[in-house]
Amino acid sequence: MTERLAGAATVNRVEYDRIGGPEVLAWRAAPIPSPHPGEVRIAMRAASVNPIDGKTRAGLLPPLPLGFPAGTGRDGMGRVVALGEGVGGEWLGRRVAFLAPRGGAGTWAEAVNMPVAVLAEVPETVGDLAAAALPLAGLSAAAVLASGAIALGQSAEGRRVLVHAAAGGVGRIAVQLARLAGAEVHATASAANREVLQDLGAARVWARDAEDFAALREVDLVIDLLGGEVHARSYQTLRPGGILACLRAAPFTDRSAEFGVRVSVAEVAPDPAVLAQLLDLVAAGKLDPGPAHVLPARDFAEAQRRSDTGRLSGKLVLDFQA
Repeated sequence: MTERLAGAATVNRVEYDRIGGPEVLAWRAAPIPSPHPGEVRIAMRAASVNPIDGKTRAGLLPPLPLGFPAGTGRDGMGRVVALGEGVGGEWLGRRVAFLAPRGGAGTWAEAVNMPVAVLAEVPETVGDLAAAALPLAGLSAAAVLASGAIALGQSAEGRRVLVHAAAGGVGRIAVQLARLAGAEVHATASAANREVLQDLGAARVWARDAEDFAALREVDLVIDLLGGEVHARSYQTLRPGGILACLRAAPFTDRSAEFGVRVSVAEVAPDPAVLAQLLDLVAAGKLDPGPAHVLPARDFAEAQRRSDTGRLSGKLVLDFQA
């Protein structure tokens, strides 16, 4: 299959022609150009399912598709099968993981062209599906922690961190990275996820359906992946001078001045150096990115239906070899 994809002029991919629900998605043959200078072609092994995919498809979150038909998917992993001009021959055959730049053709496809500048090589001991689960979720977790003054590799000894939506793909990684840094980690999730989050390093899990996390005090950093009411109720948990860090996708009203704290909004972008560090942590057995769920690539609509519910625990990955 990789030989066919290396020189193919068309590949099958998931795309859609209009804004709507998962039913607008289709599996179609689509043209793919030869890799441009500085690009490689990747035969996709797997791609992860992220909330931004469904929100963009539904017209709920910018950037809207630049035109139709539009692809979907922001990250994944595969093997390099063809090189564009100016790319070193050492890349051919490498297993790579990546977060695609915004505005691309989507990663839910048999093959994609990708700038070599966004690629991280996958260590031999890291499985394909784990590598596919990592890029967007891992880079998001690392970015939001860094925006709260806990950069990857930096000590957080003596700091108390509260992670909201901790059972999701980003939240699980944030819990693990904060604990690796030495922080005392608190997490909010459903009671059903208490044990798994404690196993990942949470000192306490506040069951959102039974406990009020707002009773927690003297928090140094809140990781807010939800926005809205959760964001509003998180201010009172922070110590004076504490930080409420969130992703740009989470809607919120900034009340930092009222509480004497700081709000920080993380920007997530391709960062192969940080991704390589995360992959090394996976290889060392210090970070578990999942996936918790795997579906064959042809079950793409079901994958987005599950993601759209907002109730997925852990990462969902599409397997292009299933």
